[in-house]
Amino acid sequence: MKLSLNANERRWLMATIAVVALALGWTLVGEPLIDHLSAVLETIASKQTKLQKNLKILAHQDQVARLAVSYADYLKSPAGPEPEKAAWIEQIEASAESVGLRVTSARGKPVRTQGSDLLLTVEVEAESTVETLVRFLTKLEQGSALVTVERLRITAGGNASAPVKVSLVLTKVVIG
Repeated sequence: MKLSLNANERRWLMATIAVVALALGWTLVGEPLIDHLSAVLETIASKQTKLQKNLKILAHQDQVARLAVSYADYLKSPAGPEPEKAAWIEQIEASAESVGLRVTSARGKPVRTQGSDLLLTVEVEAESTVETLVRFLTKLEQGSALVTVERLRITAGGNASAPVKVSLVLTKVVIG
């Protein structure tokens, strides 16, 4: 049995075969090739980013090596600056108690550095009379440590004899 097709039917048959061949070619070859190419390009971009990051690290290698020595010394100390900060808070509370200042809160802030010096900052909230507050600040000033008052806020009470609420930020400089 032989099929005989006229010219028009042959064109349609060839067009159909071409469309099916293109669809199969795209599905079996084109799409996987493009997916693989996309994955390779993403990998290249990722590796390029990592390479740039590593080059930046290499550029700062000398600085990192210098800082690593001081950081290693810091890590060798048992607790870093935390014991000094705790002692500073205790010293503030003791000074306040000795002059009659009632401390309601004393919170240490993160330790900062300025060159080789440590800056121990404490936020203190208290209640007292203005006279007691002045005695407390005078006692801190007369102490052996270098202390600065970074912020002082006084909220007055209802009448002249009522205690005032005080909020202050004290910083002690530990010379290193």
